[in-house]
Amino acid sequence: MTFESAAPDLATGKPLLIRGLLAKPGGARPFPDGRHSSYLRRGTPQLSHVWPAVFVKQGYVSLTVDSYGSREVANCRNDFTRTTAADPLRPYKVIAADAPGALAYLHKLSIVKNKKVVVAGFSLGGIVIHMTILPDYAKVKPFHAFNAAISLYGNCAVQCTLPMTELPDAPLPFVAIIGQKDERILRNCQTHLPRGPNTKLHVLPGAYH
Repeated sequence: MTFESAAPDLATGKPLLIRGLLAKPGGARPFPDGRHSSYLRRGTPQLSHVWPAVFVKQGYVSLTVDSYGSREVANCRNDFTRTTAADPLRPYKVIAADAPGALAYLHKLSIVKNKKVVVAGFSLGGIVIHMTILPDYAKVKPFHAFNAAISLYGNCAVQCTLPMTELPDAPLPFVAIIGQKDERILRNCQTHLPRGPNTKLHVLPGAYH
């Protein structure tokens, strides 16, 4: 499946179609509860198959977004994800612009019962949530908004020099999942994550990125 990103193609300036993988449970329709949208690191089977299978087994529809492959770039690090002094958040803003299109696509599906959608980001996708989606929602929450957010292994600072915006609480229910052995990431997030009741930090014992 494809949907249009809110950010134009960087090379042509024209609307960009983003590719994604849609997974859905079998059985009667509509399916209970909401949907799940995540950011796919190109060629990573854990994100393209393993995690979607987990969500589908629980009765959710899963949309895995290929923000890299749709822009014809390879896995990290690449020219697209490198930050610049002029705009260190540029790649994260561009990827975040794929989220509204994914959300709009999911809202149009008739195979689900309600419009509750969770956005989940893995690694760089988690940074996108920390650095762009949470602060943007804290300023103005969109009319069509995600209902919750999950960050898995996402750092709370860009190269430890640019932390996420300090927020008293997340503007929507939010879970950050980090491995206990990811000491630098864990330390950054313990320092910079919001402290309010909407935010939960879950540490995986003995795990690392």
